[in-house]
Amino acid sequence: MTVLAGHLEVPIVITRGTWQGHVVERHPEMGPYLELTIAALEAPDVIGRDSRYPERVYFWKKWPDVRDFPAAWLEVMVVLPTDGRFGRLLSAFPVRSVAGKEIIWTAAGQD
Repeated sequence: MTVLAGHLEVPIVITRGTWQGHVVERHPEMGPYLELTIAALEAPDVIGRDSRYPERVYFWKKWPDVRDFPAAWLEVMVVLPTDGRFGRLLSAFPVRSVAGKEIIWTAAGQD
């Protein structure tokens, strides 16, 4: 499947192999959250870039209020295309905070 990454307007490919073989295998709590992952790409609250690996971009979306779930944000890591065509999903997982990356865009009201 391909989704358009909000604000950056870059198509991001999410393969079944990446979702099942990496995301869900390494982060089993993500199993029911493919739609939230897509929402984070399409309408992120914050976007950041890795200073060491500038082709890696992070999309953060506030995590929905789920009882006893210790996360405030969903972090979705993608690699941007070097050829200008398609990016691809690398991983997605819950995190407690948006940190450690250069913030390159913030949605209105997320300052």
